[in-house]
Amino acid sequence: MRAVLVAVLISSALAHAGPRPQVLLGELSLRPKERWGEAPSVRVKLDHVRFVGLAGHTFFLGTRARAQGGDWSDWQRSEVWSVPTDDFVWDRPLHHFIPHAALAELGGDGPFYEFEAAVFDARTGELLAQTHDALHVRLKLGAPHPSFAAPVNPPLPSPLRACGLPHDDGCVVARHGHFAMDAVRFQGLRTALSQTNNELVRADLCARALRADYLTARQLDALLGLFENELVRLDLAKTAAPHVVDPSRALELSLRFENELLRQDYLQLFLRAP
Repeated sequence: MRAVLVAVLISSALAHAGPRPQVLLGELSLRPKERWGEAPSVRVKLDHVRFVGLAGHTFFLGTRARAQGGDWSDWQRSEVWSVPTDDFVWDRPLHHFIPHAALAELGGDGPFYEFEAAVFDARTGELLAQTHDALHVRLKLGAPHPSFAAPVNPPLPSPLRACGLPHDDGCVVARHGHFAMDAVRFQGLRTALSQTNNELVRADLCARALRADYLTARQLDALLGLFENELVRLDLAKTAAPHVVDPSRALELSLRFENELLRQDYLQLFLRAP
C-alpha cells in the first residue's frame, strides 16, 4: 500500500529571508505481514523528506497508528538529524516496525488500522509536516501477547526512562533500534572510571564499554570530562560516535577540545554521522 505525502505545516516562526520554508514528504508504504524478531509486524517506510529554506534546523521523524474508531497511538520517534543546506533531501529511508500485538491493544471498532508519518522540529517539538491521508490496512490479529505489547524498532520508552543525567532529551531517542544505557549502567560505568587512577587503563575500560553500549551526547560529555588528554578524548569519541543516539547534539561537545585540529577532527565524526 502506498500514498504520496505532500502536506506541509510550517509556522511563521520558521520563516526567514531566502527560499520559502517547506517540508515535502516523500512516499509512505506499508508491508503488513513483516516479522521483526519473532513478532509479526507492520513495516512503515518513509522513503525521503525534502527541506527547503530550513538550513540549520534539526528534526526527527515519527510514525503512529490507530484502529478504526480508536485513538491515535503515541508517536514512535526516530533519532535527530540536522538540515545542512537550504535545499536538502534526507534520503535515508525510515523503517518503523509495529507488532500486530501492539496494534491489537489500540482498541477501536474494527479490523482496519491507519498509519501516519510526520516530521517535527527537534528543538521545539513543533509539527512541520504530516501525511495528508492516512493509509489503511486490514489485519486479522490474535489476542495481545505481553512480550509484544510495544513497537519493537525502536521500542517506545517509558516517559519516566532515566539515563543518569538531568534534562537528557537523548534518553528517549533510539538509534539502530537501541536506546542509550540506562541510569544504573551509566552511573556504574562512571563510578568505575572515576575510581581508576591510571588514565590509559581508564581509557581502555571506557573504550570497551563504548563499543558495547549506546549512549546520549550528554553521557558522552560526562565521560569525556573524566580525561585530561585531548588525544585520549578524541580516540574515545571515535569509538563512541557510531553508538551516540543523538549525534547532532554531540557537535557542541567540540568545545572540550582546545586544539583546533583535534576540534575539527571531532566535528567530522558527527557531521557525517548516518
